[in-house]
Amino acid sequence: MKQKVSVIITVLNEVNSVKILLEKLLLQSRKPDEIVIVDGFSTDGTIERIREISEQEKCVKLIIKKGVNISQGRNMAIRCAQHHLIAATDGGCQPETKWLEKLIEPFESDPSIDAVKGVYKPYWHNLLEFYCGISMLPGTLEEIKRDEYPMTGRSSAFKKSLWEIARGYPEWLYTAEDSLFEEKLKRMGANIKLAKHSIVHWRPRKSLWKMGKMFYLYGRGAGRIGKSIKGAHYHLRNYLLGVVLLVLSFFYPLTLLLFAVGVAYIYKGYYRPIVRRIKKVYPGWKAEFYIPLIVFVRSLSYSIGLLVGNYEYKHVPAFKENLESYLSAPFASLR
Repeated sequence: MKQKVSVIITVLNEVNSVKILLEKLLLQSRKPDEIVIVDGFSTDGTIERIREISEQEKCVKLIIKKGVNISQGRNMAIRCAQHHLIAATDGGCQPETKWLEKLIEPFESDPSIDAVKGVYKPYWHNLLEFYCGISMLPGTLEEIKRDEYPMTGRSSAFKKSLWEIARGYPEWLYTAEDSLFEEKLKRMGANIKLAKHSIVHWRPRKSLWKMGKMFYLYGRGAGRIGKSIKGAHYHLRNYLLGVVLLVLSFFYPLTLLLFAVGVAYIYKGYYRPIVRRIKKVYPGWKAEFYIPLIVFVRSLSYSIGLLVGNYEYKHVPAFKENLESYLSAPFASLR
């Protein structure tokens, strides 16, 4: 049975992409019954662009709230949504024509489905963005598994009643909010399905600096919710040892040999398997250069962010208290 669906989006300074996103949503094979956008007080013309479209398309509704983070914006949009099914995507994304149709299909064929996660794929303007994007994918469409693929804000759908029982997205988190929301749903016993053919495209960060900043924030968010820091210690220890050996090589040239051996060892054990996985799907020699560079920046930035977030988790009581409250709060039965 066909159900009405509200698409929710949060944006901030997306003037160059928001028009494309809304046009693609309005041209869906299964057109949204409502599009609710929360803008965090953009200053680049995004608000004016959305208003132009909303004047022509009455299903587009704009809410402006200065200073909201992503979780607050999503919760605000969902509270204002009129319909029982909620589909989420992000500013900067470009959904394929059948994205919403395939995302909602499981709900209409099986009433026991509580949530659905869609698939995301990168689009790019240069080789750095290309390799950054594909290195972030969990795998090809043939390889991905339902339990391993993340339920992200880029492409997901759920019943509004489920969101209410879960107490919404955790508003005290700036990043990792969708990961924690999915963890909460799993603890509740929600029936979550993967829709492999519900696809949105998103553009990776266009520079190593911006990519590093993004992964630092991802790591910090993960640290704030108590994720293990064992991997961060492994990476940072190796990178610190490499710096020490490189500095010593200026005074003791033979130390450079130890540095080279260490680089080769880490490359073979950590970097090479990632390069090999990428080249299976996207062959070409350029992966040998871009992937190690991207993985180095990603692992370094994420590890630093993870340690900072973990410190906050341990020493700022509000984070641990909010996490325990969010995950352990009693909730009603889903059935």
